[in-house]
Amino acid sequence: AGAIAADLDKVLFERLQNAAIWSRLEVMQDLQVQDVDRRLSAFLARLQEGYGGVYRDLSALDTAGRIVASSRPAALGQVIKHDRSDRKVSLSGTPLALSLPAPGAVGPAASLSISAPVLSRFDDAPLGELRLEFDWQQVDAMLDRAAGDGRTLAIIDGGGRLIAASRRLREGLSADSGAAS
Repeated sequence: AGAIAADLDKVLFERLQNAAIWSRLEVMQDLQVQDVDRRLSAFLARLQEGYGGVYRDLSALDTAGRIVASSRPAALGQVIKHDRSDRKVSLSGTPLALSLPAPGAVGPAASLSISAPVLSRFDDAPLGELRLEFDWQQVDAMLDRAAGDGRTLAIIDGGGRLIAASRRLREGLSADSGAAS
């Protein structure tokens, strides 16, 4: 359990570090001009590709929650409601908000949303936020590898909510919810 927790801590710290660092890059200032030349979108697309499936989406939103730049061109212009954040942390002086996958979200629907503010370099006024959608299936895969064939593993949050589980437990839960329907 300790080794799995350490691996998960490392993976999540790296994701938080990415958000904190990337939100301060010069290219993020393109939010100020609504990414007219799509330079920020191209940058986010290259990051997503370079991270090979770690992120489902990388987006930059203006202060109204409208996607101005994204690794997914089809997302441009969509408005994202500021959903609840399960945790707020600070890393290297950057405040970060995390939203865990929705209860029952599995497969492609499951992602951990990490948001970091993007501030103007001139006056620290908010320009919007950088949002990283971390593919939560990677956490399930970590648990699957650690569980092997005979064990079940789960991660429970501070409120007692199941937030990740190994395959055997996930399949048992989906079979139970199918039987209840």
